Amino acid sequence: MITDDEFKAISTPWQELSLVERALADIVSQRPSATVREVAGELTRLERSLSATRGRLETAAYTVGADRRAAQIERVVEALLPASVPSAAAVWHAQRSAEARLALVSEHGAWTAAELAERAGSTASNRSALASSWRATGRAIGVEWSGRIVFPAFQFTAAGQPRPELASILMHLRSAGLDDWQAALWFVSPTGWLDDRRPVDVLDQDPGAVEAAAAHFHDRPT
Repeated sequence: MITDDEFKAISTPWQELSLVERALADIVSQRPSATVREVAGELTRLERSLSATRGRLETAAYTVGADRRAAQIERVVEALLPASVPSAAAVWHAQRSAEARLALVSEHGAWTAAELAERAGSTASNRSALASSWRATGRAIGVEWSGRIVFPAFQFTAAGQPRPELASILMHLRSAGLDDWQAALWFVSPTGWLDDRRPVDVLDQDPGAVEAAAAHFHDRPT
């Protein structure tokens, strides 16, 4: 039979199971005629060993499962992280850009394509068609906001139409390589070409001056 010292010497639950299997095989092969009463003590000891082994296996299984879950979560986190770490300067610029965009929308408001269609009195069944056409032909700026395209309100007249001077201004800004958000923010940024006034504040009084400022975007002063 397996001795207590042999059980104490084992280090893994798999070794424990192997020893218990050997002990049961020894009982069957060496004492085939033994009664249950005669081997009861040995069976009791083996049952305790099995119980202890089961506890160790359950602990090991839980540990393995927890490790696997942690590894899965770590892989998800790694997948969500960008391939490269942004620099402190890039983060600063991103924060400033987000603040500027929020300030623009908070000050001037912005309309969805459907809201613009309503203001312009469009009867088209496609409520996005009118604003999309204005954007495609360079008559208005549409910017992405929370997953949808909105149109800063300063671009439009009270009747919901694009300001007539806007197309030529946007043409200069696009020629300078500005995207929609950059162009929108240009209107709310002071420029030396307008005596440090913002283009949006000059549009009503002197749209020609705003167009001239846009035409000189790459020149000094900016």
